[in-house]
Amino acid sequence: MELLNQTLAKILPPDRASEQQAQQRLDNLTKPPGSLGVLEDIARRLAGIQRRPRPEMPREKVSLVLAGDHGVVRDRFHPAVHPARPRPAGTPAGGARV
Repeated sequence: MELLNQTLAKILPPDRASEQQAQQRLDNLTKPPGSLGVLEDIARRLAGIQRRPRPEMPREKVSLVLAGDHGVVRDRFHPAVHPARPRPAGTPAGGARV
């Protein structure tokens, strides 16, 4: 029980300044503000927890598979307009699998 109490005593509240800086950075990326949804919330929360505006992720232990069909290119929203061609998730442009 002592180890638990010592560990809990080391946990600090999130750093709001780091969260705000992370949100400013996210808002300044080349994308519509808030377009990454929950991922932006997670990034902002991690920034506060780690007390740094650009949180670090352990790359050797993280795998993300993201796919979307939101019609951005089809609806001519993106400045580099080209015909939308469906691809299986994990197949980047050009057809090479990673």
